[in-house]
Amino acid sequence: MKVTIDKERRKYTRINIELPLSYELNSRVVNCKTINVSACGAFFFTPQRLTVGQEIDLGIYLPELILRLSARVVRVMHNAACVEFYEDTDKLAILANFLYDSKTSFAKSCREDL
Repeated sequence: MKVTIDKERRKYTRINIELPLSYELNSRVVNCKTINVSACGAFFFTPQRLTVGQEIDLGIYLPELILRLSARVVRVMHNAACVEFYEDTDKLAILANFLYDSKTSFAKSCREDL
């Protein structure tokens, strides 16, 4: 898995990683992939046009679990959307540990790729 880390002035570093992601829209499950993820949001490809301000419940498929999060759409493009996670701090901590904790094999592979 090729993973890169963007250096930027954000609260949380974005990790360029492709993870399966799904959300429900109009009683239909939409499956897509992330472009990058941070501890507070995600940028992902989507075949469905979303609206800025729209709230969605999504699932990010980590290696050993599906992390269900509530999110608000903050930016849209032709075939992609950027969301900000909110509410469940325990789940956000799980995501942050997966992305940034030096003990995880994922975080180790990030450092090896730098």
